[in-house]
Amino acid sequence: MAAPAIRIGAHRAMPRYTNTAKARGYAGGGSSEQNCAVCAAAGAVNLSRGRSVLNTGKVADQLNTSDSKMGMGSSVDTQAANIAQFVESQTGRHSQITGSMDAGVAYAEATARMQGYPDGTVFAVCVSGMLVGETTGRKCHWLNALKAGGNVRYFDFQSNRTFRTTTPTGGQNPATSTVPIIGVVSQLSTGVTNSKMHSADQPGAFATGTVDCVIVAFPKS
Repeated sequence: MAAPAIRIGAHRAMPRYTNTAKARGYAGGGSSEQNCAVCAAAGAVNLSRGRSVLNTGKVADQLNTSDSKMGMGSSVDTQAANIAQFVESQTGRHSQITGSMDAGVAYAEATARMQGYPDGTVFAVCVSGMLVGETTGRKCHWLNALKAGGNVRYFDFQSNRTFRTTTPTGGQNPATSTVPIIGVVSQLSTGVTNSKMHSADQPGAFATGTVDCVIVAFPKS
């Protein structure tokens, strides 16, 4: 499936890449693989506006924080509150938070709740669970989602990044899927293609039966 494009404005001030944190190349380990909460804040604004207006560096500058793992706070609940407040200030949309760090919402229920919102609703979603094919080691990751045409699709702006002079696989757009994903896991996997980064069976896909969620919804006003 082709990538659902985020329209990029012609003005030079418009950011081409959402994730502008420092990276350490394809070997991984840089801040651009750890700043998912900051990416989710920028991504929620960009999805709400329908175009790219913010990158993670600009979010961090506006909040006087770091473009890093702890840039939106040190706990999921603090990150959810900070994402909600920031996106509200940038878009004028009101937020609704469902779930918490200690009481996440199971994936099936989270999906039903997200489907209950009107088309045009944008989400920041913190997903905790195991990736497909893994039997140990839960991962926790912030990403975005959009309800359009009656369907919810996930967007991971963390993989929409460039470093040095090379854009990594799929970096031209956020990774997307009908299920929650970790885009940089897909991006750094051997043999992954641009199109694979928009499929439900990409390497970074979560095993939905293991997933709990914290949802920050921004309904279209």
